[in-house]
Amino acid sequence: SNSFATGCRRVPPSLGMCLGLHVPEAQHPLEEAGEETAEPAAQEPPQALDANAFEPSPPGPVGALCFNILEQVDRELQGAGSGAPAEPVSGLDLTWVEGGAKLRFARADLGWLGEARNWLRFLRPKAAVPDLWHLPAEAVQTWEPAAAVLFSLTRGEFDPVRHVPDLGARQRGGRTDLVSVICTTTSRNYPFHPLVYENFAIQSHEPRELVVVHAGEQPSLYFQERAAQDERVVYRFFPTRRRPEEAEGMADDDIGNPFTALTHKDDPGECLHVDHGSPWEYELRRNVWTRGMARNIACCVARGAAIAHFDEGCLYGRDYLRHMLGKLRASASKIPGGLHAAAAVALSEFHTVALSRQLFRTVDLRQREPVQERMGCKDDWFNHGFTCVYTRASWERRPFPDMETAGTQDSAFLNALRASGVEVCLVEAPSDGLAAYGWHRDATCGTRDAAGSINHAVVSGLLRCRGVPAASTPDAFVELLPAVRSLDSRLSERREGWLQELLAEQGPVYVCARCDSGITRESDLTSASRQLQEWVWLEADASGGTRIVMSADIGQFSGAGGAVAEGRASSSLDNINAWLRELVYRHALCRQCGALLGWRFERPLALTACASPGCGFQASSRGWVLRPEHRDFCCAACAEGGRHCHGERCERRACPRPEGPISWGLAWRHLRRRAAGEAEPPEAWAPGDESRHSETELNTARGDVCPQGHRLFLFCAVPISGAFACDVCDGVARAGDHLWGCGTCDYDMCEACKVNRSRRLAPERREGASGVCPAGHSLQPVRVEPPQSRFVCDLCDQPASVGDRLWRCSACNFDTCAMCKAKPDA
Repeated sequence: SNSFATGCRRVPPSLGMCLGLHVPEAQHPLEEAGEETAEPAAQEPPQALDANAFEPSPPGPVGALCFNILEQVDRELQGAGSGAPAEPVSGLDLTWVEGGAKLRFARADLGWLGEARNWLRFLRPKAAVPDLWHLPAEAVQTWEPAAAVLFSLTRGEFDPVRHVPDLGARQRGGRTDLVSVICTTTSRNYPFHPLVYENFAIQSHEPRELVVVHAGEQPSLYFQERAAQDERVVYRFFPTRRRPEEAEGMADDDIGNPFTALTHKDDPGECLHVDHGSPWEYELRRNVWTRGMARNIACCVARGAAIAHFDEGCLYGRDYLRHMLGKLRASASKIPGGLHAAAAVALSEFHTVALSRQLFRTVDLRQREPVQERMGCKDDWFNHGFTCVYTRASWERRPFPDMETAGTQDSAFLNALRASGVEVCLVEAPSDGLAAYGWHRDATCGTRDAAGSINHAVVSGLLRCRGVPAASTPDAFVELLPAVRSLDSRLSERREGWLQELLAEQGPVYVCARCDSGITRESDLTSASRQLQEWVWLEADASGGTRIVMSADIGQFSGAGGAVAEGRASSSLDNINAWLRELVYRHALCRQCGALLGWRFERPLALTACASPGCGFQASSRGWVLRPEHRDFCCAACAEGGRHCHGERCERRACPRPEGPISWGLAWRHLRRRAAGEAEPPEAWAPGDESRHSETELNTARGDVCPQGHRLFLFCAVPISGAFACDVCDGVARAGDHLWGCGTCDYDMCEACKVNRSRRLAPERREGASGVCPAGHSLQPVRVEPPQSRFVCDLCDQPASVGDRLWRCSACNFDTCAMCKAKPDA
């Protein structure tokens, strides 16, 4: 018989799954609202049923809060398929008998389910809850829809019953007199925890609470102690549970160690490609909760009507909460409901600070930033979540997307609010400062994905260079400087501890001269005296740009786990290095910061890959039908539109992955040698630092060594490697200029200064003998070729021209022309 005809509907199978009731549908009569429920006869206790006991579910993944299951529940609750009009049902009571007692569940209504479905749609559009995962029965009684969604997506790791204070008794929208400060953290950021609490402790606004959500391997002892001593601190720790299928290529708490990649085995098929677009939008892959998910959980735990972010490494002045809450109240006062309505504010002015040097810069988001615009980031007014303050009602309307990008994409939350009609206001900060974004070389994004790390480094580098230097430390942050210095000390000690453990196990290693992350081991060095030259294009424009020869002194290594290949392999026909005739090469980048380190060498494939960066197809086998400029591509559409565009005539033949063996040619200037027992070298030079040149006993009247006596190596200044300046004359190098540098000391010398210093040789160095240098080393013939055209004879002081033949001692940087060498008394 049709159960709908009697006005009494049985529990829909999907609703039973949604509420976690594993019982036969015949045991659970569901009455229409307002009708009396007949007392059923005594029955056996409910038993779990297999999937065959329920009606067929829609195809694809279904579960407690999936779109499919919620749509099915809505249709059944509204009487879909019964022949009656599908009128909305305002409320239903679920009643059944268990052991003679009548149990009732309220709030199983369309409003609750609809709000949960809508919230899930904004949180993660492609969410899929496992088939066997169910909400507990009390979810629809005492949980808000957001809590139910988070419970299901985290597979119960977040449990509102255990983690949400005053569950079921709290006021919707939060307490208007309380400000909740939320912070999300991971185990790799332990050193930042004292600074987070110090920011909170100095705030002048009361009442306030600090909600810390920590997903990691081990809980934070510091926050556990603070939570025990300060009742305003709410600390929630969630152990990381890695799944085997997600372990490779994703983040974990140990990846904060910048030296772990050094010991990894090279993957010949791993190759990056520079693509058009914004680095801010690159999504980081995680095997733990994303920042968006962690923030949603923190907001769910928070009790205040106003919510503020305190991000790790950032500084907040004493009056930050008071100032921002005043602006939020002023904005919310224009809306019915006040702080219980949706409203948000963010700063238009803030500072950035180098935590290791305590150097500040002032940023005004309303000012144009040409570099930002060239990188595809325009009007990023709402993308700096560390200054964001909003009402809890705003979060209930639009959650943070369950994603994390290289640029954090906090704008996704605020722009979603704006799209829904919520006014998000930019507010000014006092002249003495209010908030500062802090950066440190050891604060990595924590991912094994090289593209994610590099995009994160690009975004961080652009942000810390924004604005103008501050004349002094802003008054608002003076009292936080001791905590900042303590943080820098902890980070440095941790880094050195990791390094010393590595050196004890692996021996001397080479690290990136720009970010100090591990690159390769000295035991992998196969040749220390190579020089590589490559044709490169600079300042490309409509006319084609300028083509130069980029030269560098390199060391050849059999492995470099801290480097990653980038770009298309060069053709062996374009190879101008005689010792590489049988190989092709790609650029080698630092896996952590993306700086150009040198090249990766590999054997050429038997086929030609498409010339479009990142395209995985082979070049067309019918090249004669394409225009001449398209013959190196898989099709004309790919040649003109990039790797995502392919025409109907594209053959789409997959290009095989490169195979080993591979080796690496890394420029000595871009490496630092670290060995046990040696002093830590200075941090990489940054704008505003003083020149590192000085006259010492080791470099007096010499142009071939740095002040510490380390040999200088030839390299070419290109933008991807960073900015360079001569430490002798302070001249800034242009793209394509060749310099001589020491990676260990981050010391550079232009060719003009090198020539001038070499001409001022001590008299004893001018006493050469035919065929040997003053030190007795044999001279080797060399031909002067561009760009190495600034050679000067150390005996007659005459400059050499391109094509001239010289006799050279590389060890002593001694040169003599053919005429002086031929003199009997030379």
